Amino acid sequence: MRALGGTVGQVRVLFLGEALMLGLIGGLCGLMVVFLLLLIIFLFVPALPIALSPLIVLGALGISMVIGLLAGGQPASRAAKLTPIDALRAE
Repeated sequence: MRALGGTVGQVRVLFLGEALMLGLIGGLCGLMVVFLLLLIIFLFVPALPIALSPLIVLGALGISMVIGLLAGGQPASRAAKLTPIDALRAE
């Protein structure tokens, strides 16, 4: 992207946006597994009270996105500082 005239900030935002989306997708996959497990538990033990608060669901998604941002911060910074010549040389 820098070879096409993008700034360091634009490259960093691109990588952090990708990390944010991956965190959100991972969180959604995790929630789908939780919902499936809760459904299986409810089928075998119908008398067991199972409640999942929307606040907990939103909190789980928020935490997964924060973890994605934290995990993508260092690679985003490194990619933003990389010169186009060095990036092409590494390919």
